[in-house]
Amino acid sequence: MNCTNTNKLMPHRPSRGAISRFALISAYNRTESLPNAPPSDVNAYWDEITTSLHSAGNFACGTAPPGARKHWISDRTVALLKSRSNIPAGPEHNPVRGIIRRQVKLSV
Repeated sequence: MNCTNTNKLMPHRPSRGAISRFALISAYNRTESLPNAPPSDVNAYWDEITTSLHSAGNFACGTAPPGARKHWISDRTVALLKSRSNIPAGPEHNPVRGIIRRQVKLSV
């Protein structure tokens, strides 16, 4: 499998196309090894295919806990983004949103 990467921001990750090809090949190979079963067991086959696609994707991409996915964003920036999303809607709050937006730009 060719895992050439054109992603400039995250060069350590394989391209999306390479991951998709890997997942499809893995799922296809796994379905070939499934035994023949009556039509009533079709859901079990789909469960096997789903499992194989998930395992192939986890193998190709790696897994990380939810907090570690955006490790390049500082805790301060995350706090600013959360505070900005907590501001109520309405034009009277636009100046506050603008101040926080500038702070986010400076912290990045």
